[in-house]
Amino acid sequence: PAYPAGVREAARTLGVGEVSGPIMLEGGVVLVKLDSIDQRAAPSLETVRAEVEQNARLRQERVLMDSLARELIASIEVRFLDSSLRWSWEQRRERASDR
Repeated sequence: PAYPAGVREAARTLGVGEVSGPIMLEGGVVLVKLDSIDQRAAPSLETVRAEVEQNARLRQERVLMDSLARELIASIEVRFLDSSLRWSWEQRRERASDR
């Protein structure tokens, strides 16, 4: 999934040592050469379940923390002792509310 769909599709159709035709991407054109095929089997769900659950839990926590941070920033009133800091705070607050 780290590669664009066109690159992944080209790799599926190639034999070892073959080079694809030109593949158009957003930033230009690429050629794909298949050097080798990794024959290792994918791990079973049971062997990676704990890791997958932990990653999902951490991601969900991050999303909830970001949401709470945006709510807190939007709800607080800041008094500035140094007026030159006001612009920076307002810009940050605007970016947070755009999300």
